[in-house]
Amino acid sequence: MKKTTYFFSLQLLYRVFFVVIIHMILSVILSLSTAPNHLIENADFLSVDLLRFSLAKAMITLSNLFTFDILIATSIYFIELNYNNMLIPILTAGYSRFNMLRLFIPAFIVLGSINFSILEYAQRWSDSTLRSLKATDFEFLNYSNKKSIWLQNGTDILYLEKDEYDNRLYHNTKFFKRNSEGHILYVQKSKNMIKKKKTMLFSHVNTYFMDDLKHRYEKEVQHPILFSFEAINFLNLSPNNIPISRLYTLSQTSHSGIVSPFIYKASFYNRLSGFIKPFGVIILVISLIPIVRRNSQYGLFFLSITILGFSSFLLDKIFVLIAGHGIIAPYFSGNITVLLQVIVATALLLRHEKLGK
Repeated sequence: MKKTTYFFSLQLLYRVFFVVIIHMILSVILSLSTAPNHLIENADFLSVDLLRFSLAKAMITLSNLFTFDILIATSIYFIELNYNNMLIPILTAGYSRFNMLRLFIPAFIVLGSINFSILEYAQRWSDSTLRSLKATDFEFLNYSNKKSIWLQNGTDILYLEKDEYDNRLYHNTKFFKRNSEGHILYVQKSKNMIKKKKTMLFSHVNTYFMDDLKHRYEKEVQHPILFSFEAINFLNLSPNNIPISRLYTLSQTSHSGIVSPFIYKASFYNRLSGFIKPFGVIILVISLIPIVRRNSQYGLFFLSITILGFSSFLLDKIFVLIAGHGIIAPYFSGNITVLLQVIVATALLLRHEKLGK
């Protein structure tokens, strides 16, 4: 049983890696057409910068379509099994279509880990690479170019601008002190703010009181640290470029940064669901095996797989989007697509088991 499980899982993994390699080669070639002019003009036949650009673009594509690669590879594998007349011996050996999932448990673990790693590291590496190459057409660079940051703790709000060289120094700060009803009590504007170990030191401070419209100038004002500076360097990044541990931290903040906490929460759960997404696409393929067995209808099989695969891809993006706006619970953003895949696959498998196909 153990050897059989490892055999079938390895065979599936070989085909997934083959599809991924083909995918990466095509992506690298196609991405050359989108290279910025300054990279093309300075490139020779074996330009390292041009290759880095192409690899970065290819990794972005892979992070979005890796589960679709798994879908294609699994489909190819089961077509091979049917072509070599191996499906019937598997089914007659006591493996129902549900039990067939046990043959791929090691593959689920490996592919889930790889998918999570790609989601966790590929986008960040690509962003860093494209930024170093000054590939400003990269959409997510719009986040990281911004220096202004909004922080919130309870009803208090702090606006500041990061210093280019010193990560403890901030400029043009505005501190809004509000009451429990959200009304502003006073606003403190300062030229600079230095973050110390336990305090925030503001210099050249102008305080404007809202109740009597009075104004007060002070050379220095010191406040205890009221805001979380732990993840401040990530607030201006796209959620795709933030490590999952920081995503969780940011999802717990109350409207700090330029991105809604709902988006951080949706991105966190979507990233975490990377572990189980390969299971959803593989069980979809297994549920469609009777189409292959019945007169070897490969065209219908691939058409069904393609429709279900792209539908899953689009639904995944849609659920992340609406969860990021707080319309549905954030933990549904990544898991609901897998849940729908399992429900559809289970319904098909039960129907096939009932009909004895």
